[in-house]
Parts: sequence; structure tokens; C-alpha cells
Amino acid sequence: MEIEYAYSFSENVFYAGLGMLRFYFWLIPFALIYSYHKRRGSLLKLFWALCTASLLFYWEYDALSNKFGRLAYDESGVTLEQKNGQRVSLDPEKIERFWSISIGRSGGWSCYLLVKAEDHDYESFIVRKRQHLCEDDAKLLNAYYGKR
Repeated sequence: MEIEYAYSFSENVFYAGLGMLRFYFWLIPFALIYSYHKRRGSLLKLFWALCTASLLFYWEYDALSNKFGRLAYDESGVTLEQKNGQRVSLDPEKIERFWSISIGRSGGWSCYLLVKAEDHDYESFIVRKRQHLCEDDAKLLNAYYGKR
């Protein structure tokens, strides 16, 4: 059987990245005003602020490639298909538990499935709870494999 998590660029990249970009968009005008006030090179500060924002944005997007969008499961184990194209196979004995992680206030508006294994933790794409409930998946998989 298979569970698929729909990939949404805005949910997965801009979820944490948008707050960071907003911070830098506010920081750039303040840096320019401060530079003009102190008569320092404002273009250099603008360049470094944009470089830093770009590096952090790339780091955020690179971390996204390790998340999985498709989970196939049967008696022999779980197969995770990651965004970077790799497939990870896990034996049921190596899986400790499946967790539903909610994001947001008051129960959250988004969630992702966390597969906690002995050697590594694997995260699914972030999905809106109106479209998909990760809690149902976690309960189903924990019951299927007899995890607590």
C-alpha cells in the first residue's frame, strides 16, 4: 500500500524561508538608511545581505530534498521516496515509531509525518491538514507494524 504527500512549493520552501526573507527585506532598507546616515558604503552592505539571504534560502531548499513524498509499506518494511530521487528501505525492526508533527498554533494548520528509525529520522513533505491528516497515517502505520 502507498501513501503520497502532495508537494507544495509554498508550504515546504516558504514555510520557514518566507519569515527569513521578510526579515532580510526589512533589514535591507534599514541598512541603507543607516549607511546613508553614517556615510558608509551601502551597496556593499546590500550585497552581503543579499548573499546571506541567498545562502540561507539555498540551505533551506537543500534540506527539503531529503524529505519524502511517497511512502510505500507492506509486511517486509517501508520504502520512502525522497525528493532528491533516492529510495530508502526500512525494515520494520529498525523503525521505532511513526509520529505526526503539527505546525502552527492551537493544533496547527499543517503537519508532516516523522518516521523515527534507529539510525536516522525521516520527514515527509509539509501538507495542509485540510488536504491530508498526518495523524491518521501515524496511527495507521503504528497499528500496522505494532508500534506503541
